[in-house]
Amino acid sequence: MEYAMHAIDDAEIPRAAAPIFQHLLDTYVSETNKTAAVWRELKDDQLDFRPHARSSSIRDIIKHQILSERRFFAEFLGFAEPPADRLLPEGERPAVRAYIERYVALARPRLALIAAGDEGYWLAEVPFFDVRRERIWVFWRRVLHTAHHRAQAGVALRLLEDRVPATYGPTADVTWRGADPTNTVAAAARGGDAAIVERAGAAAPTGPSPVRKGNVMTPDPQGALKPIAPTRVAEELKRLSSQRASGELDPDEYEHRFSRMISELRDRRIDGNRAEILAVLSPLRQDGTVTPDDWHRLIRQLGLG
Repeated sequence: MEYAMHAIDDAEIPRAAAPIFQHLLDTYVSETNKTAAVWRELKDDQLDFRPHARSSSIRDIIKHQILSERRFFAEFLGFAEPPADRLLPEGERPAVRAYIERYVALARPRLALIAAGDEGYWLAEVPFFDVRRERIWVFWRRVLHTAHHRAQAGVALRLLEDRVPATYGPTADVTWRGADPTNTVAAAARGGDAAIVERAGAAAPTGPSPVRKGNVMTPDPQGALKPIAPTRVAEELKRLSSQRASGELDPDEYEHRFSRMISELRDRRIDGNRAEILAVLSPLRQDGTVTPDDWHRLIRQLGLG
């Protein structure tokens, strides 16, 4: 699916120094965008609403999100952060837009610091309140913390009879063609080890990296993911284009697979320099295999533009 609001665009996401940690950057940006999208649905006169006398108001939740995120990154992860007294928007009762702008502005500088972390940095143990945890554990605890408070704002929107935007899937207010929520036993029953074996046409994977049919990445015998050859990427693009043209893939399924391919390519390095990669892929744009919109999206999100 494509979310309506991108406070931070994919093109702004830097490449991680260690590719295995690229998902930290992608997830942090995605979670920031989702939170900003939920807040955007709020009206200024709703910020002091609280669902119960003992509950926090929406304004309190938003303030806590901004303040606590700074603490996680500064105290526990060691990031350079602005002084705490400069975090919140000015004034006694800032508008929703002011909170969103401040929240996103604080998130952007963290991207370069997240990208710089190597394995030694992320796996090192640091103090976390009254215990010690690996930095990567702290990072994911922050993601969960954010999701928790975003859900509180979503519940408040529902109680206020307002629109609840999509985050990880459709809501009663926002859906799309191809949305497939798991609301039935039949939907939950899909997949499983037998299905994996059937789809892969081989024995169930036993190594650390499972076989993924239809993906552009495949593991080597030791289970490590090797860099992807540009010709392999071109083959995948041709295959998707052919399936779309023949009707084997409807527009929603094509979009899903194209987006997944880009996501996988972002997690890996394509063999060769920019000129070598484009020399292989550019003919697909020139002959119409890849549409202009998909081409722009591909090279922008892969940093080839």
